[in-house]
Amino acid sequence: MSPNPEIMTAFNPDSRSTTQVSKEDFVAYLAADSYKNGTDTTEISAEKNWDHQSIVGLVKSLQGNGAIDCEQTSYTSWKLLPEAEQILSLGSTECRLCAYMEKTGGEVSREALTEALGAEVTGSGFKNAMKSQWIVQNKESKLFSLVAGAKHSVDTVKEELTQVSAGTLKDAKKYADLKKRKLIKVRRTPRSRGIGETKQGIDSKNGDTNHESGTEQ
Repeated sequence: MSPNPEIMTAFNPDSRSTTQVSKEDFVAYLAADSYKNGTDTTEISAEKNWDHQSIVGLVKSLQGNGAIDCEQTSYTSWKLLPEAEQILSLGSTECRLCAYMEKTGGEVSREALTEALGAEVTGSGFKNAMKSQWIVQNKESKLFSLVAGAKHSVDTVKEELTQVSAGTLKDAKKYADLKKRKLIKVRRTPRSRGIGETKQGIDSKNGDTNHESGTEQ
């Protein structure tokens, strides 16, 4: 099952480093034979590794001058939220919690874990580790221990977020789960598509509209 078809997972402006494009370079690109009439700003950005929003700005400017014609629309993509960025760097809270418990060994109180790891880690870490059945509480001592054979060393959440960032995650349920956990959200970004020259065309030297000269009758 694929994600919502309206959401572009393959084009993620945060997944790569891009460069700003000058008006002169962009106009030269449009004037080149390799340019495909009717293309999309996301396609140009991916092809040339240019910053997408700077391309959209240039397209709007040229459209305003009457040099090109296109449709101004938008696309939606997934954006990683701050906790997700932290997970990419440090790992999920549940895996960090279990790794610490494995290192210390034996049973441990939640208070001791909070003191060692901080409330932020133990808060969501406990909830998700219990949900995954990685840890168990001794009903008599009220202490926690790891469940034998629990696969807490495999950080699935981090792996899925890495795929979201790269635009390669295809499972709609996984997107829904990550969104429910408030690790990702849908972002709407301006986009231009169907770009083509008008009859006036483009002056490749300065990016202005080509105006034909005429005489009064």
